[in-house]
Amino acid sequence: MAAESSTQYVAYTLYRVDPAFDRVTDAVRLGDRAITYTGAGVDVGLGSVWAAFGDSTLARADPVPPRAAGVGSAGTGPAAVVVAFGSIWVANSGDATVQRFSPLTFEGGAIRVLTVGSGPTGLAAGEGAIWVANTGDDYVTRIDAGDFGSNAVRPITVGDRPTNIAIGDGAVWVATAGGSISRIDPETNDVTASIPVGNPVGGMVVANGLVWASIQAP
Repeated sequence: MAAESSTQYVAYTLYRVDPAFDRVTDAVRLGDRAITYTGAGVDVGLGSVWAAFGDSTLARADPVPPRAAGVGSAGTGPAAVVVAFGSIWVANSGDATVQRFSPLTFEGGAIRVLTVGSGPTGLAAGEGAIWVANTGDDYVTRIDAGDFGSNAVRPITVGDRPTNIAIGDGAVWVATAGGSISRIDPETNDVTASIPVGNPVGGMVVANGLVWASIQAP
């Protein structure tokens, strides 16, 4: 939620970047809560921009015109957020949970809290499920769309220290800090490939039939 540059970006603030001009065009102040945990996530859906950050903050902003629209409480150390299946999902690295929020009542608290693996830092939605990368336990948690009411979860062992997830081309792709990308078949939940890339994987996306990943320098 914060960055360092001559522009003097400020914590607790959501910035909008215009891709046509490669510059920040708007800034939205989201609050002043304490920030001990540095993880953060942003997603867009259900007519709003959602940001999870700091010690326990889930905030909503209106995109046009950009302005804060509400602040609620997530779990401890929110690290990722995704909007899917009519809900807002937040992965909390501090207390090893995933929370499901209603977009209408999120300020009143989560409507579901699911226990997942240690250090959940990556979150994605697709193939009929929510997928969670648990960095501390070396596995991905699958939460099926049909099981949201029962809180059922499934662990899938992947590479060393999974950090990020991307979904596309009929597969779930998992980036790891151990220097590999795992491919999960969502039909069987089996890991069908482990692709070594040498160094820890950062961001990752599936587009145009390819998996694009940023790899840390040696």
